[in-house]
Amino acid sequence: MTYQWALNGTNLPDATSSSLRVTNAQLTNEGVYTVLITDSFGSTLSEGAQVFIMTKPSILVSPQPTNLAVLTGTPVSFTTWVSGSV
Repeated sequence: MTYQWALNGTNLPDATSSSLRVTNAQLTNEGVYTVLITDSFGSTLSEGAQVFIMTKPSILVSPQPTNLAVLTGTPVSFTTWVSGSV
C-alpha cells in the first residue's frame, strides 16, 4: 500500500507513511487532513479530519479565579476574561 497525506486538498511533501505526525504545530498546520491510500485494487480517500490549533490563552484581568469553599450542592461561578485564538 501507498499513502499520501494532504492538508486542505494539497499533498504534503514526504507525507507518505501510514501515520502523520506534526511536530511544533503552528497556525499554518490548521485545516482538513486527508490520506489517499492506494493498493493493487485501487485507491480510497479518507474522510477529512479538521484540526484546530489553539494558542496559549492569557488571563487579561485581575484577580485571577481563586478557590472558593461552599456547601455541597451550592451553585458557584467564577468569572475572568481570557485572550487567545482557536
